[in-house]
Amino acid sequence: MNNPSLDLRKPWQRTRWVQALAILLGYIFPLTVFISQLFGGPPTAQGYLLYAFGYTLLVIAELLLILWFLCGEKPNNLNLKPGVWWKDMLGGIVLVVLTFSVKIFLDPMIARYFHRASDIESGMVDLVNTLADNPWLAALFLGLAVFSVAGSEELTRVFFITRWMKISSSKVWLGVGVFLSASLFGLNHVAQGYAGVISVTLNGLIMVLWYLRFGRIFHLIIAHYLYDVIQLGPVIIFMILGGRRM
Repeated sequence: MNNPSLDLRKPWQRTRWVQALAILLGYIFPLTVFISQLFGGPPTAQGYLLYAFGYTLLVIAELLLILWFLCGEKPNNLNLKPGVWWKDMLGGIVLVVLTFSVKIFLDPMIARYFHRASDIESGMVDLVNTLADNPWLAALFLGLAVFSVAGSEELTRVFFITRWMKISSSKVWLGVGVFLSASLFGLNHVAQGYAGVISVTLNGLIMVLWYLRFGRIFHLIIAHYLYDVIQLGPVIIFMILGGRRM
């Protein structure tokens, strides 16, 4: 993953127990989100805005602090391979085309057998209406906030799988980590119903496998950002221009 000659970690930071502890500490915030969705009632626009503008920044700060002080690594260590910005952009675009294609193809079949929460149940109607009532807030949300969401969730994914690989080099262990990473990502979208959890889990599986193949966290962040904006952006803009509400 990294050149051993450049490994400046202290001996205790290379141990397996440190990597396991890092994973446990890193999932404190995602666990609270899962519990709040499971027992806290339907999501609200205020909840989504708090998640996007506040929670995600806390997650990014927490994971980077754990990476630096507990694991003894720099953020660049999360990239398994070197890269340049234009290749990261291209990789993200190709990845979002792939994930969207899978979603369009599989979501209708998944929804036939598992419950999918309606836009009202998932809180999306409340969120979209709130943003449509405030164009400046909508612009900020679709720009910085969604990018922060993409950054925090992909940082969580990559943080997990890189710590997991440092615990053991076994291919079986890696396979368990891949499915566990995707499943945790899916469960954090439980507000979308069982169909939503399955759909997001499949999306997460594609994302983590892509990361293991190309080794660039920026591919994932770009793809995740585009994935969310493509779904929300046109609806919000149409509602603002047309003066309509859902």
